[in-house]
Amino acid sequence: MQPFKRNFKLSEIDSIAEWILQSNPTSQIICFEGELGAGKTTLIKAICNKLGVTDNVSSPTYSLLNVYRTDESKKFQEVIHIDLYRLSGEEEAMRAGLDEYIFSGNYCLIEWPQKAPGILPEHYLRVRLNVVDYNERMIELSSE
Repeated sequence: MQPFKRNFKLSEIDSIAEWILQSNPTSQIICFEGELGAGKTTLIKAICNKLGVTDNVSSPTYSLLNVYRTDESKKFQEVIHIDLYRLSGEEEAMRAGLDEYIFSGNYCLIEWPQKAPGILPEHYLRVRLNVVDYNERMIELSSE
């Protein structure tokens, strides 16, 4: 996949979520980068909605990860949401057993992947968000 950039309004978040899922059908690992407040968790909520998540989606900053159930008619029964913001590095991520979730075969949505890049698989979808203004973001997609 060639890197792709575009601006979008926050009101378009649902269509952006759909676009992301269609952009990389071969990998269920999606990594989200961007400054605090860029909208990573908001976008993950929209993606979870598209994946049929029935649980409440919230940031796992303090718990490190949340496991969400999906509607039974969906292909995946669980969606894993990991937030690496508070980790000191790869060793801490390994001690927490996060690699088991990442390689579980379920969708795995990872915020702050740059905190522990060594635990990531060889191929994943990278989503970078930048704040343009209060209601607009720039998104960049690339395959790693």
